[in-house]
Amino acid sequence: MRYVVFGGSGFIGSKVMKQFSEQAVSISSKVVNLSNEDTGWINFFENIPQNSTYIYAAGIPSAKSDSFSAFIKNLTMLKNVIKIFEIKKPAKVIFLSSVEVYGIPNELPVTEKTRLCPETLYGIGKISAELMLKRWHRQSNVPLAILRIPGIYGPGSEGMGLIGSLVQSKLENNQFYLYGDGKETRDFVFVEDIARIVYLLTKKEFKEIMINVATGKSDTITHIIEIFKSIFGDIPIVRKPKNQICNLGFKTDLLQKELPQFRFTSLEEGLFRYHNYMK
Repeated sequence: MRYVVFGGSGFIGSKVMKQFSEQAVSISSKVVNLSNEDTGWINFFENIPQNSTYIYAAGIPSAKSDSFSAFIKNLTMLKNVIKIFEIKKPAKVIFLSSVEVYGIPNELPVTEKTRLCPETLYGIGKISAELMLKRWHRQSNVPLAILRIPGIYGPGSEGMGLIGSLVQSKLENNQFYLYGDGKETRDFVFVEDIARIVYLLTKKEFKEIMINVATGKSDTITHIIEIFKSIFGDIPIVRKPKNQICNLGFKTDLLQKELPQFRFTSLEEGLFRYHNYMK
């Protein structure tokens, strides 16, 4: 077991697990309740080898909860994981953060230096988690990679995010509610691309990396829906007013520098593969 994946049974974590086959162990809430302040669960990690690589893809996602209780629970989980690191020193740590740390950007494209201004408790929690890990990294000198991730879609995301909601509406024969005029821009990443990037980083030498994981190609929501309909079939759209407008677009120079050979799955191909999965 050279790799430990926290959240290994989740939407992203399960795809990460497939990259490592039998070399990885999955840590899920069904196995270890990391949100429990009673650290009796720490004995579970006795058999984990020293110098394993840890991938953190756990936590309550923004799509499911943006409550204060979820905020506290997510930070408690990470605090307990750092306790594990102090006993079983990792070879390196890869943490999945979120572009929600930027909130609604005033300027595009977003870069890793864009001002952090989260609009949600989830985003605030991700900033707090990043700072906790950076502090531990400075003290331990263990390599740390933080990946800020935008909208993710793919098999298993039904009901989550814009594309997941479109799939859910299609499956249930329901109307899809589009908030706003559809001109807002988004950059969606196919979930298996995240897993591939994590895998490549486990093989790479680094000290500290902070990367926005985005394709660098933004589409309007209307265009995304049209591509979806061309693959999945027509779906009734009901438009609703929206108060806040948020456009997203990313500059990906740093990602290209760190992983120059990596190529993202196109939106068309990703939706086609999603469709085949649903069939």
